[in-house]
Amino acid sequence: MGSRWLRVVGLLAGLLLLALSVLTTVVSTRARAAGDLDHSLSAGAAEQATSINEYFERARSVALLTSYNPALDDYFTQQQAAKRNRTSTTPNPHTLFGVNEALMHLHDMYPKRIGEACLIDSSGAEVACVAGGKVLSADSLSPDESGSPYFQPTMALKKGQVYQAQPYFSLDTKQWVISNSTPVVDDNGVRRGIVHFEITIDSFRTSAPQHSGAFVVSVVDAKTGTVVIDSLHQQTIDSALGSPGETSFRTLPQTRGEEGFVTAGNRRSAFQRLARGNNNANEWLVVVSSTKPDAGWKSGFGAAPIAMLAAALLLILIGSSSLRRYQRALHHAAAHDPLTGLPNRSLLSRDIARAITSAKRHNQCAAIMIIDLDDFKQVNDTLGHHCGDLLLQQVSARLVALTGSDATIARLGGDEFAVLLPNVDGPNQALDLADRLLASLLDSFVLDDIVVAVEASIGIAIAPNHGNEAESLLRNADVAMYEAKTLHQGAAIFDPKRIVDAPTNLAMLGELRNAIDQGDLVLHYQPKINLQTNALDGVEALVRWQHPTRGLIPPMEFIAL
Repeated sequence: MGSRWLRVVGLLAGLLLLALSVLTTVVSTRARAAGDLDHSLSAGAAEQATSINEYFERARSVALLTSYNPALDDYFTQQQAAKRNRTSTTPNPHTLFGVNEALMHLHDMYPKRIGEACLIDSSGAEVACVAGGKVLSADSLSPDESGSPYFQPTMALKKGQVYQAQPYFSLDTKQWVISNSTPVVDDNGVRRGIVHFEITIDSFRTSAPQHSGAFVVSVVDAKTGTVVIDSLHQQTIDSALGSPGETSFRTLPQTRGEEGFVTAGNRRSAFQRLARGNNNANEWLVVVSSTKPDAGWKSGFGAAPIAMLAAALLLILIGSSSLRRYQRALHHAAAHDPLTGLPNRSLLSRDIARAITSAKRHNQCAAIMIIDLDDFKQVNDTLGHHCGDLLLQQVSARLVALTGSDATIARLGGDEFAVLLPNVDGPNQALDLADRLLASLLDSFVLDDIVVAVEASIGIAIAPNHGNEAESLLRNADVAMYEAKTLHQGAAIFDPKRIVDAPTNLAMLGELRNAIDQGDLVLHYQPKINLQTNALDGVEALVRWQHPTRGLIPPMEFIAL
């Protein structure tokens, strides 16, 4: 009798354990699906927000660089002199050529994104304009832009500030755009005009990954909750901006956090607030949304769980262990580049913050390098993206092999990498590693039996000299990298003076090509006298540049170019 009751109790206990196992399986499967979705949405929103923030920061930097171009200063100086002398104010063709070349260079920095780039004087009249990759003729220039939404706010700024306007419909390009503009200010603080360029709203649309249905990436106005941009709908001409009928995000204006989640109907969304400066008229949120997982009671069942119910205890143990491993894998995927396995920008930014804190504590420096492969696009276009991926993987392997265990090597996206050195004595140590990295990359790469040679450009920023935050260090290293790439010098350390020098060198480079074609380079001959015989032994030929507006330029200013 006792043994029978024991069997009954054992059976009931087994059934209870089986029921608990089924319930645990269903609940954990549904919770894991919801957690996976939230993690993917959050990671997607952070990635998109970082991408747009970096794009806006680079646009501001390019606007500032263009405003410091000496061709703009030459133009306004000549116009001021002409008005003072009451002579013709027709611009010097050579000076106007330099202005158009500066605007064309700005346009080329963002191909297929910039609608137009213009120089506008203080009265609101367009001086020069590049649209669609072409320089507009004088009769196509606008006589008065002073009523445009960007003009007065930009003219009120100080030197070195950039204004980003709210979206508006451009009558010139017939597209919805936002604009970046900065004042051109002389040494006395007089605002002579503005540099202005428009970026098409539709250029920010992006294709979203697939996961339990399509992900939709949206940019939402944080003040009104209206959708400005979304990845599903192309912005059409003569239509309202974005998707004004979308009401899923009307509750977002009450949300003051930097990031979070919202649920509307059967859709789940993660949002991330974009960085907003004092001169940015936009307050935007990046929102990534998707359909929520099925919440029905059957959603947790499948062939595999049913087959495993007989081993309920084992299932629970395995499920708990596998869930922890899965979560670790998700955390790793969110912080690493899937192609190379290197840390991504998010993880690099955290490591930079720690390195800055450690460097301050130990009275040392931290260095960040931005490495960009030259002409990488040719590899993709000529050999295909498969070979491009192989090249990026081999480049990452060489970078890891040449750096120490304390360094962090990250892939920032595309063909751009970063190296963080948490403890360095100074710039020379960072430059030495940069030279060794460049030398290593000069060795040929073999991609599916095809031998490829690549070169790279490296920009270096040192903490705390060049910034005390990850964002400023990365930005300054990026500026130094573009300086190195433009001047073909391999590696360069950030120098605040290059904010002025870089556009000067770019303008001189364009003028130098023109000078060679026009024969403006001349030779001066310096005699060489034998002091013993007092006789002429020969001459030394020295090149000089007879510039039409700057006069005789010595070789030290242009030989390097």
